[in-house]
Amino acid sequence: MSAQKDSEYQDRLREHVINSIGDAVEKGWIKAWYQPVIRTMTGEICGMEALARWDDPEFGLLLPADFVPVLEKAGLVHLMDSCMINSICSDYEKYQKDKTDSVTVSFNLSRLDFSLCDIHQVIDDAIRSRRLPRDAFRVEITESMIENNEKPMHEAMDRFWDYGLRVWMDDFGSGFSSLNVLKDYNFDTIKIDMAFMRDLNIRSKEIIRSIVDMSKRIGVHTLAEGVESEEQLSFLKSIGCEKAQGYHIGRPLPFGECMEELRKKGLKTESRSKQQYYNEIGSVNILSPDPIPASDQAKEDMPGPGQAPVAIVEVSDKKLRYLFANDDYMKILERVGIGSLEAVENEYNSASNASGKRFRMMLQKAEQTADTVSADFVQNGSHFFSRAKKIAGYPGGSAFLCEISYLPSGDITEKDEEMTAHGNDLFSMYEEIELIDLNTGYSRNIYMATQNRNDYNRKPVKEEILDFAREQIYPEDRERFIEFMDLDTIEERLDNSSTPFISSPFRILGPDGQYLWKLSLTLYAGDKKNRRILSCNRMIDSRNVQIFNEGSIKPEIERAKASSLGDAGKDTVLPPELLWNNLVNNSAYMFFWKDRDRRFAGVSRAFLDYYGIESEADIIGKNDEEMGWHVNPVPYKSDEEAVLEDGLKISSAPGKCLCNGEIRDIEASKMPVYDDGGEIVGIIGSFNDVTSKKKSQASLATTTDSQTGMLNFLGIIDSAMHYQESYVTQNTDFAIVFLSIENYQYYCDSYGLDWGNSLLRTVGQVLKFTVGVMGVVGRYSSDNFMILTQCPNENDIPRMLERVEDRVSKIEVVDGIPCTVYFKKGFARYSEVQSIQALYNLAEERAKS
Repeated sequence: MSAQKDSEYQDRLREHVINSIGDAVEKGWIKAWYQPVIRTMTGEICGMEALARWDDPEFGLLLPADFVPVLEKAGLVHLMDSCMINSICSDYEKYQKDKTDSVTVSFNLSRLDFSLCDIHQVIDDAIRSRRLPRDAFRVEITESMIENNEKPMHEAMDRFWDYGLRVWMDDFGSGFSSLNVLKDYNFDTIKIDMAFMRDLNIRSKEIIRSIVDMSKRIGVHTLAEGVESEEQLSFLKSIGCEKAQGYHIGRPLPFGECMEELRKKGLKTESRSKQQYYNEIGSVNILSPDPIPASDQAKEDMPGPGQAPVAIVEVSDKKLRYLFANDDYMKILERVGIGSLEAVENEYNSASNASGKRFRMMLQKAEQTADTVSADFVQNGSHFFSRAKKIAGYPGGSAFLCEISYLPSGDITEKDEEMTAHGNDLFSMYEEIELIDLNTGYSRNIYMATQNRNDYNRKPVKEEILDFAREQIYPEDRERFIEFMDLDTIEERLDNSSTPFISSPFRILGPDGQYLWKLSLTLYAGDKKNRRILSCNRMIDSRNVQIFNEGSIKPEIERAKASSLGDAGKDTVLPPELLWNNLVNNSAYMFFWKDRDRRFAGVSRAFLDYYGIESEADIIGKNDEEMGWHVNPVPYKSDEEAVLEDGLKISSAPGKCLCNGEIRDIEASKMPVYDDGGEIVGIIGSFNDVTSKKKSQASLATTTDSQTGMLNFLGIIDSAMHYQESYVTQNTDFAIVFLSIENYQYYCDSYGLDWGNSLLRTVGQVLKFTVGVMGVVGRYSSDNFMILTQCPNENDIPRMLERVEDRVSKIEVVDGIPCTVYFKKGFARYSEVQSIQALYNLAEERAKS
């Protein structure tokens, strides 16, 4: 095509794009195509990038370069981007239905979107209207979008983070100020520009390595674009670049075709439950010369400068597997006689392998302590040192960063000499050590602290054990000792032991004729294939063995005596103000004082804590009716008026109040406050919660939900009876609000029932905190919650639901897993039906409609 014709074509296309953007949006010409993103460590699909395509009836399929610059120049690009966002959310809604696997979807925005429309609201509406999880989406921002627009873009990115959307930096390294942008802005991930992958030579590899190293150091994840070969993918995995995207993995296609192509290639989608797990693993910088922090002493045994020999090991269902190992780690394994990760997995997963047991014990300790754990190993005559630290976990599995150091021959010689020199120190821990050869059936003594018993080594070892038991073991322990030393089962017991040894305490005859507690311990001597066993005895403190039933001695508590102050106490003066301040702030008494108008003038700290009120400012100047914490406030009002008008003192008057989403039984006492002239100027009172006294433990169990600790259905209905009584006597209307978590089953399928229960507890706590003293909250089944609240005004319930949804929308992470909670909701007022059963049915019906 000539330059003139090309120019004419471009002019005609430009005019068509501008004039047809409305039709393109309305008629579906703008489509989202998807390019898969792979997690390098697992080879599973972990994400998609949504890319715009314009399928035009006249010009055919147009790429972004054909229409995005035109729309930006014409100030119309926000129409295309808004259309894309809705298309992406629509595709995701179809995809996620009935699926437990999940991918995140990233999409690009134009700099002009932030000035031409409220792009945050567009995204929020698209996600919320389809009830999608916010954590499923990523926003990509390029360096050019930030140039000369720093402050507005800072604010825009902060809004994304506050909303729960992570922000990625696209095309990192393609501009002139990428490092400045990375320094000044908060990014979850940087996408390394594909230009670095086009000619993957030594220089570009070092640049990419440096980018990954730098990113990990500042807590930013990495993704490389433009991957077109297995060699490139292997390199990225070797340096810890977490994700990769390019034609080698998959080209952009419509969603259905993209998923079909991935299926044909045999690429799996990672489960949603492991996304956060792999993100935590990906945060580890395997390029660091010291990826596991260590003490100075431990560092002496580790390699010098350079990349450390590291691996990432996963333990799941009691099986060990390697997710990653770098070249230096593999070289050390080869030097100790292990040629592949598959070989070390097979060896270390064997119940009978001593090194495997020791390695798994090291990981188990790292799991329990959350600290760095180290151990020495001897494998095929070679010595090496290993350290491990837990770096991530998910229900059913954990990942550990493992570092290994092969000791050079000089160090081995030095270490062997030290081991030999200090061997006697180790032997001194034991009274005797026997080497039992199961092949020959005989044993040989290799260490004995004192020659105080017969030489049994001339007999077959089974006879030796019986003789030793008869002559040396305390009678009550003999049968147990013979079972412990049963050579027919000892290998099986060692193989099944969670430790490299088995042990048990016995009373063994000492040189002075007394029986002493000793610990007998057996383990394999060297390779188990040789079928040789070490049997050792050492002294132990009897207090670690014997079980005493007398109970522990409790120290007596000294009683305060009046004379303890001595003479100084007689002159000690505690000012009334000091006593009063301590009583208000530090006592466990829940008390308050009010003015002549029954409005709160002050309360104790325990009072505020009971109701979950943060500050006195939230209560001062209000009366009980305005606080709304009494289902029926009339009795309280009457009592207080009697105190103020007649000087009546009221003691332990029974009543009920709303607290923490429940109706509680209380006993309140009140008395008048007089001024210096004897005039009543207010009320001082206190109360006690007597719920636990009034209800037996069995009764409480029948009204309490075991999962959340909230009221269950029976508890809610019981509470509703009190509201009904208030309606009959005071004509105070009340309502039932029905709330059901829409995506609860999806989350349970993804993360398991235990995590689902954690979600229920989290939601329940948010509901109780939000409703506070304004109503009763309970869970009556599965993911269904109910709120009981009085509603004298028509707008009370809608306003309360706004607060509830606002608070619940802020739940972003539960037990380390991102989530977004949506409710199906409905409510009904008692005045509509005047029946509790009908009220419940109407609220549920409205929630489901």
